[in-house]
Amino acid sequence: MRETQSIEMAKQRKRILLFPNGQSIKARRKRLPVFEPHDLRSLMSEAKGKSDDFADLRALRRRNELQMKELLERLGLDPTLPDAWQRGFFSWRTTTMVSAASPGIPGAPIETL
Repeated sequence: MRETQSIEMAKQRKRILLFPNGQSIKARRKRLPVFEPHDLRSLMSEAKGKSDDFADLRALRRRNELQMKELLERLGLDPTLPDAWQRGFFSWRTTTMVSAASPGIPGAPIETL
């Protein structure tokens, strides 16, 4: 009986998509923002008048945080989630990669075991 169940389960094996297909990757890439480089002069003027030596660094970090929040949102993620950066990394990575299982064929389905 166990063998019969195993055979039936093997027949019902589903194929899952581990990597998005090529069209999906292109569409996701188009949603990603392209940020301009930070202007050092504007960072310094933003920090001007602050009493400590790290005001420039805090101004830079504020701008970077805004950019990172926008990137996560464009990837379709909620930046307030505790694991947003992990999810963001994998989401970004799948937007820029080709299937390792089937080189050159993005979105190649892989059978589950």
